[in-house]
Amino acid sequence: MLLHYSVGAWSVAIAAVLLTGISKSGFGGALGGVAVPLLSLFMPPPLAAAAILPSLCIMDACGLRAYWGKWSWQELRIILPGGLVGIVIGSLVFRSLSTQALILIVGGIALICALDHLFGLRKRWVADTDPGPVAGFAWSAAAGLVGALAHAGGPLLLIYLLRRRLSKESFVATSVVYFAAMNIAKIGPYFALDLFTAQVLQLSALLAVLAPIGVWLGYTAQRLLPEVPFFQAATLLLGLTGIKLMVDAHEVPLRTLAVSAQNALRNLEWPGNLPVLQNVVKTLALTGLAPEITGEDVARVAREFSVAPREPAQPAPTFSLDLPLRDARERFERQYFLHHIRREDGNMSRVADRVGLERTHLYRKLKQLGIRPSSRGEEPPSD
Repeated sequence: MLLHYSVGAWSVAIAAVLLTGISKSGFGGALGGVAVPLLSLFMPPPLAAAAILPSLCIMDACGLRAYWGKWSWQELRIILPGGLVGIVIGSLVFRSLSTQALILIVGGIALICALDHLFGLRKRWVADTDPGPVAGFAWSAAAGLVGALAHAGGPLLLIYLLRRRLSKESFVATSVVYFAAMNIAKIGPYFALDLFTAQVLQLSALLAVLAPIGVWLGYTAQRLLPEVPFFQAATLLLGLTGIKLMVDAHEVPLRTLAVSAQNALRNLEWPGNLPVLQNVVKTLALTGLAPEITGEDVARVAREFSVAPREPAQPAPTFSLDLPLRDARERFERQYFLHHIRREDGNMSRVADRVGLERTHLYRKLKQLGIRPSSRGEEPPSD
């Protein structure tokens, strides 16, 4: 539940959206990657990236309206395919790395972006030579990869675009189109990775309301606030957040297991025994959205580790082996069909497929054995 978030967590989430809107609309998006590191202070980085994505799409729509038709198609033909490749790679990274490793990566990205703003690291890569299509594809792919992880690919794309010597409007418009397209492209992979959980969607809806406010504040701040103090304060916040995330990556937060979570863990099959159980519990502690882990959280993490629910114990045959063959066979067949009806939850089409009989033959057999198809595997009352 979203009510589990503390006042501090809500304050950080609101600040993340507003700072992103101010940066994107008022200061060229230089600190657009601040949101995921801030949200990662109280939720896993993949879910933080998913939670802020709708807000970014709304901000992109505002930017597209302002710079419509002023972009460079020549550049977009190079950087859009590269960005899509980067997003695919980033989605695979999301799936393959642990939450702890992702926290460390997002913290590192935040710290590098802060150092870049403070010491101009990006300028060291901006040479006088005009880069070609291969360089554009490579830098845009790198921006897509980092963007998929933390929505912070801006500095990498600018390394290429700044050397293309576009006009100011064309430069900004091309960047806006690139990031708008990349953010839309992330929606599918995020859904495929099950990042848009019910809680994330609720948080996204609440944060998206703040996106237009952040954009308006950005336009206002551009006229009223000095640029240097704003960047210095925001950069300091970004750097400190990155350092904290890198420290937190080596710690597992304390959480409690709800009764539903305990029951869900008991009902899982553990093929790897203790090591798999340890990894599942550690992942639950790192990725839980609330102080209390629920049965829904256990089901989500169990799918990630391919841990299936345990098959319910089946009762042993209750008939005597001393019966005549005909009676023993009839009782066996009765329990056999009851077992499969129960297993398929009364779906007779699946029962017929499983036992290898046509449905008409199956119904005839069940009638001979005194089994009602609607009994869903329950013993019918004896006459």
